Amino acid sequence: MYQGKDIFAALANRMEALPELNVRMYLNIDRPHGDSSPSELLLAKFQKRFRENQWPENMRLPEVFYDPRPLADDDASKSACLHAKEAWEGEATPLNMFSSTLPNPFLAW
Repeated sequence: MYQGKDIFAALANRMEALPELNVRMYLNIDRPHGDSSPSELLLAKFQKRFRENQWPENMRLPEVFYDPRPLADDDASKSACLHAKEAWEGEATPLNMFSSTLPNPFLAW
């Protein structure tokens, strides 16, 4: 993710303006090649980077979900990747473009 603070500023402002607005993000968290760190450490690093570098400061955070397979310690799971999709719910015309074989996404925080 690059320039997240700029990209997410409008969304964060909208979340502040509409406290009833619930935002869920489904993000890819991968294991860098050759990294044997525990998955909990990789997740903690992602959380810190997202909060400090990608999300606008002092703004309510969205719910963030991720596919746990890329962080798994076994080699069979490392090839999974979650690609960006969007889904709208509410007064807008419902668009559900989130079609994946994602098995039970985990809440990142």
